[in-house]
Amino acid sequence: MSISFILTWVIVWAYIGAVGTRRVFLRKHKYTPQSYWIGAVLGGIGSLVVLVPFWLLFLALAKDTRECPQCHNEIPGAAHHCPHCNTYQHTAAYETWKARMDRPTPARYTVFNSREKFESMIGRVVKWTLIAFFFIITAFPFYWMLNLSARPYQDVARNPTKLVPSSAQIQDVPDAFDEVWTTYNFKEYVQNSIKLSFLTVALTLLLSIPGAYATTRLDFRLKNVMSSGILLVYMFPAIVISIPLFVVYTKIGLRGKLSGMVLLYMSATLPVSLYMLRSYFTTIPVELEEAALIDGCTRLETIWRITIPLSLPAIVTVALYVWMIAWNEFLYALLFLLDQPDNWTLPLGLQQLNKAQEVPISYLMIGSLVITIPVIVIYLGLERFVTSGLTAGAVKG
Repeated sequence: MSISFILTWVIVWAYIGAVGTRRVFLRKHKYTPQSYWIGAVLGGIGSLVVLVPFWLLFLALAKDTRECPQCHNEIPGAAHHCPHCNTYQHTAAYETWKARMDRPTPARYTVFNSREKFESMIGRVVKWTLIAFFFIITAFPFYWMLNLSARPYQDVARNPTKLVPSSAQIQDVPDAFDEVWTTYNFKEYVQNSIKLSFLTVALTLLLSIPGAYATTRLDFRLKNVMSSGILLVYMFPAIVISIPLFVVYTKIGLRGKLSGMVLLYMSATLPVSLYMLRSYFTTIPVELEEAALIDGCTRLETIWRITIPLSLPAIVTVALYVWMIAWNEFLYALLFLLDQPDNWTLPLGLQQLNKAQEVPISYLMIGSLVITIPVIVIYLGLERFVTSGLTAGAVKG
């Protein structure tokens, strides 16, 4: 290192320190000429501190000696020319680096020895990064419900970004759940939702399985028109047909009754159920049913013994779909059950709880958990059937 290099290094960093001190560290203070000198001194001292390790390394190399390959005399380790034969020589540091680079890399350090492995590693990193991202944005709202259900309103207002409730707050959750369950009648709401959803599922499957089988296997007039017109009911939004339904239900006396809600939910879920089951039934070989008929089975026995067991994934998928519609539906429940609090379902009860005055936010979150947890548990338990049912019905149908 020459003196000119050291001076240039210190001057450049002194100028950078002078400008940076005024613009960054003294931005909010009044301008003073001393700020330039302070920054210059700090920059110069910093540059010298950075330069010291390199200077020590240079001195260490200068003390070493090595043999000239031309004249075989000893020369300083940091010298570029041999003083005896005046030939250009690499420094000892370069030779050490060159020797290390020429050594073969051990197999355990050879990670990307092919383009295929490199692309495979990049694909795995991207895949797990996306999985983690979507898991966080999906699971965090549910965790936030759990968090708010354990914290009182005062704590939420004082510290709204608190992620973990205290142990004392967690211990109060059973008391809050018991109050929501009994005082705010969520026990009756759960019973009504269970009755309504399971009745809807049972009756929908009872009608959709024979209907889908008939449109798939039997020959009759207008079969193609009926098959293609199954989903026409979804051309009409629910809000459009809700007013005529409200008038009709009021005249025939079904408004405010769970039996009337079962008919409404069946009319909303039957078209999709027929379409999904019909798509799956087409993937079942006709020869199996013909063999059962030759063996003496009737058409109903063929459906019961052959078609239903083979279509179990699709049937479970349809049952879960219908159950979720009946469990979470709010519009029809608000229109037809509002006058009968004894027949309120969970979504309607939660909405009325939100309208009540002086209801803690933790109670609302507990009510939301009561609605959400059964859906998550049942879906996770039936996920294997749902995946195979949707795949086969959509791809092969």
